[in-house]
Amino acid sequence: MVVREKLSPLEIAFSPSCFPDDPELSPEQVVERFLKVLEDSLAENRSAVAEREEDVVYAGGRCVDFWGPTTASERVFVAIHGGYWQEGDRKYFTTMVKPLVDSGITVAVIGYDLAPKVTIREQIDQVKEAVTFVLNRCPHAMVAVGGHSAGAHLAALAVSEMPKNNRLVTLVLICGVFCLNEIVDTYIGRDIQLTPDTAKKCNLDMNKLIEKFGLKKIVFLNSEFDAEKLKLQNEELEAYLRSNGAIRVECTEIRRVDHFSIIEDLRKKEHPACQALLSALL
Repeated sequence: MVVREKLSPLEIAFSPSCFPDDPELSPEQVVERFLKVLEDSLAENRSAVAEREEDVVYAGGRCVDFWGPTTASERVFVAIHGGYWQEGDRKYFTTMVKPLVDSGITVAVIGYDLAPKVTIREQIDQVKEAVTFVLNRCPHAMVAVGGHSAGAHLAALAVSEMPKNNRLVTLVLICGVFCLNEIVDTYIGRDIQLTPDTAKKCNLDMNKLIEKFGLKKIVFLNSEFDAEKLKLQNEELEAYLRSNGAIRVECTEIRRVDHFSIIEDLRKKEHPACQALLSALL
């Protein structure tokens, strides 16, 4: 564990960059490595994937990027970036694109407005709009929805609140965060003006998720190294789902990766992280 200066124990427990796969890396170096891979992946995908549509508006000027065919696609993965609701960009959440497109899966990377410009409640509604748009844009496809970190939270909330749809078949949760109560009293919560009331209202309702998605595939992809609170939340959610009626829960922990490198390694088709994602989607 690498400890940032001036962080409380609770803040450290919610800070993935303090738990790198390489103990020699500082939190800043972990993030720098991550951003470099994301930038490189975007450039590589633009060179390698000819069939794509970028900057397709789904609502209010917000966009989705389609990598691979749309109307003719049989499988689509809706990808939602993380960044603790306040950072990140759909353009830099494409590490999985080429391996998935090569396997016949179109990747739809959605954008959403960031906090504190909008509330988390508004972000959830935006993601629901985006998923609905993708379902309509790809009318013949079986659709999986997945996200990383805060993106996993948005993905889970979205599918638990959307009307049931037979073409919405899989939920992929990568190193997610699902309960916001303790985040209120951290730098993360302060930066996005998170209140106790908002946190409570935006926590994942596990029973609602089971009601809407309990008969469908719910896949956890977790990293060996991650923030303690995130690991605990994933363990608790997985256990609750299994014990309360969700019948197709799967969980894979990817060894020797952290919260960030699990995403970096999705660009390598033979890496266990990418293989686990492909297994979830195929």
